[in-house]
Amino acid sequence: MAAQFQDASKTPHHRQHRDELIVDHLPLVTFILNRINATVPAHVDRDDLRSAGILGLISAADRFDPARGFSFKTFAEPRIRGMVLDHLRSEDWLPRTLRTLQKQMNSETSLLAHRMGRNPTGEEIAEAMGLHISEY
Repeated sequence: MAAQFQDASKTPHHRQHRDELIVDHLPLVTFILNRINATVPAHVDRDDLRSAGILGLISAADRFDPARGFSFKTFAEPRIRGMVLDHLRSEDWLPRTLRTLQKQMNSETSLLAHRMGRNPTGEEIAEAMGLHISEY
């Protein structure tokens, strides 16, 4: 008996509404990518990021429930951004802990260079970070 009932998400009306949401909100993907692009290395393929963003948009359209009272834009933004960030993480060969350490090292190097008026040595950077030179 349950097999007689069709899932409401599979109805032609739902599919048409879903497709309209996707097409109408494609500029949102571009907007989010433009904000993220400022922090992405130049070697990252922008088309891959766009594809990931579009997959996030499609996923949001599939899961969106207007009865919950949210606008689609509000619902879709974190999903698009999350899909793009997940893609970036999957392409990053450096573990997150080392990436964090690298950012800290770059920050300390910049601060020391500004303070000293020259490029700091490895020993000075290690000391500023509280690391032994062998860890640095």
